[in-house]
Amino acid sequence: MGLPRGPQRPRALKVIKLGSDFTGLDAAAAALNRMQVPHHCVFSSDLLTASQKILQHVYQPKQMFKNILDRIADQEEPVDIYVTTPPCQDFSSAGKQTGKDGPRQTGALITKSMQYVRAHKPRIVIFENVLAMLRKKFNPILAGILKALKGLGYQVHHNALDSRDYGLPQDRRRLIIVAIQANVIKHEFKWPARQAAPGVATFLDPWKPTDMAGRLPSATRQKDACLKVYKECYKRGHDPRFIPILVDVHASVKFMSYGVNEAKTITRTRGGVGGPWISTRGRHATPAELMRLQGFSKEDVPWEDVGISRRQVGQLIGNAVSVNTIGCVLEEALWSAGLVTKRVTFPRVMAAQ
Repeated sequence: MGLPRGPQRPRALKVIKLGSDFTGLDAAAAALNRMQVPHHCVFSSDLLTASQKILQHVYQPKQMFKNILDRIADQEEPVDIYVTTPPCQDFSSAGKQTGKDGPRQTGALITKSMQYVRAHKPRIVIFENVLAMLRKKFNPILAGILKALKGLGYQVHHNALDSRDYGLPQDRRRLIIVAIQANVIKHEFKWPARQAAPGVATFLDPWKPTDMAGRLPSATRQKDACLKVYKECYKRGHDPRFIPILVDVHASVKFMSYGVNEAKTITRTRGGVGGPWISTRGRHATPAELMRLQGFSKEDVPWEDVGISRRQVGQLIGNAVSVNTIGCVLEEALWSAGLVTKRVTFPRVMAAQ
């Protein structure tokens, strides 16, 4: 008689079930679409009506939740991939860094996410938040999340990833936690290989007659900010008429930043006011340009079709996870967890639109 056979590992799936909390524009679903991985959005959650309109129009999740703190266990369904991106303002260096007990109730929201994982054991769990969570002040929170996931039988990895390393010319660094059920792992999980992003010029809209290289904003403070930045760039050999300089003209002097041939982090606030000023176009970024800098296409975010404002879509873009970052992570996680029979590649370079 032969030895008894051990438990078989789950097989790859024809259609992957995806669920997410604090879904925003659902970068994970957009990434799976780009990879042409068959999937179904089982549930999404977001407090913002603007987000709900886009999610229902594009992805049509089976369930749409608003405040997940009001969600009861009987309403939840299991998924294969669970993505959670709790509000970052309580941790962000741009805020008061009140942590898990801050006004956004981040501690309670993280706990709710972990309760879902404990109850339904998705094959893959992805957690995203600001890099500030790696600071000593918040180490107990991060350590608690990692310990809880390991205690639930997951192989856990965490790292700081930058969108610039995955095809997007945006300085956007984020903490990513990837947890894969230890008993389903078929291949070693590896962080995606880094690859330099192309220059920001390839992400801009086609030239319009109203564009004017070197034009300055009309508001005095914004104009002065640009003049100061352009002067610094000239000294370093960068002519802002020919090399895109993206200036955060809406920031205070303390937080004002700029990028040479790249964007600095697009935040919710900055996205809502039009994003950076682009030196080679003499104007603010358009919603389409902000989308591309986050890895989204116009099909992913049909904001005009669903009747939300330019300000609202800018805020959603600033809040979003970069599609390229999560797409490259999913490429590795899908293969490691055996959810696909052969490797699928996330296309880092998006075709011009």
